Amino acid sequence: MNNKNLIYEKVHLVDDNPIVNMVHEQIIKRSGIAKQINKFTNPLKALEVLEMDLMDPNHNILVLLDINMPEMSGFEFLDMASKFMDYRNNFELIMVTSSIDPKDMVKATGHHLVSRYVTKPLTLTQIFDFVRTPSLNSA
Repeated sequence: MNNKNLIYEKVHLVDDNPIVNMVHEQIIKRSGIAKQINKFTNPLKALEVLEMDLMDPNHNILVLLDINMPEMSGFEFLDMASKFMDYRNNFELIMVTSSIDPKDMVKATGHHLVSRYVTKPLTLTQIFDFVRTPSLNSA
């Protein structure tokens, strides 16, 4: 990994499918955009870890979030993560989902925490696109 490419201290992959998390982990590793990658199949655990990670103001975190998960939906995750708005400059959240429902896309892209909406599987090109271009909800 080339340290000049690093953009994020950590990437949190939040998807109930461990195979999807593994595939996305390999793509993130190939991109060289992060020092550390954490995989979560339980969104509640991901919220706990995100909250702890945001206590360090030097952490710049990317969260890749699925919509359809059994413990809680990605939208419920977003509602709970809204309490982190004071740390909004320290993390970026991208919905990475298999949903092609236009209602999901509108709901996700309209949420104040969502920077982008991409469909699975995540690709290296998508990663480079979103690290090079402004997000939906950037200031």
